[in-house]
Amino acid sequence: MVVWLVLERGLKMEKKQIIFALKIFIASVLLGIFAGFLGVNPLGITQAQVVVALKSLFLGLGLITVILTFYFIRKSHKAYQSYQKEGEDEENEQDYLVMYRFLDYGTVAWNVCQISMTACLLIDLGALGPSATSLLLIVAGIWSGAYCLKITSKIRNYKLSVMATPKEVLEYLDTYDEGEKQAEMEEAYLILFKVNQLLIPGIYVVLVVLSLVLGQVQLVALLVAVVIHLYTNVAQLRKTKRYFK
Repeated sequence: MVVWLVLERGLKMEKKQIIFALKIFIASVLLGIFAGFLGVNPLGITQAQVVVALKSLFLGLGLITVILTFYFIRKSHKAYQSYQKEGEDEENEQDYLVMYRFLDYGTVAWNVCQISMTACLLIDLGALGPSATSLLLIVAGIWSGAYCLKITSKIRNYKLSVMATPKEVLEYLDTYDEGEKQAEMEEAYLILFKVNQLLIPGIYVVLVVLSLVLGQVQLVALLVAVVIHLYTNVAQLRKTKRYFK
């Protein structure tokens, strides 16, 4: 019942979200153009300095999440081995919870690692090629990802491919019990709701500030943010078409 109330509220706000996003987009473009025309850069920050800071941030984040991936997945695997040996008792139930808790932690850490690797590669595109530190992160990230995928397939008893399709993901979801599915559904909708209401509008604000500070219109970034914002709202019509024929 609670989920349906959240769904109804979210659907009612979709139109407002799109209008709000377009207003912010237009205002951001105008402010960026105005700042670029005047040559406003009060902090004296250059694009090169921003690139170096971002590269350091994503590199550090990537290395940390590689370590966390190994740590969490290893703990999950240990709990799985213990769970397989024990009978039906309180310790067995505790191992079950620990197994899936750390499996989720490890999966999230690996996903963040992938984002960091991609960011480092994109930043390196301005150079002749990937730097030694980026290559190190990629090798370590692939290693940790292979380990995560191997243990996940073992615990879930489902061989998930590296480049999983939407169909495979839905089949993988069937390995969850009903409680997990309910939790995933609620959390997925709340994440989508927060992305629409907080994250993307926050990105618009950040892009406006960057446009003012750097004296350049962040037009491509604004277009990407608007496209994602529109997609997350319009794509929900597939659900409407499927379940409310």
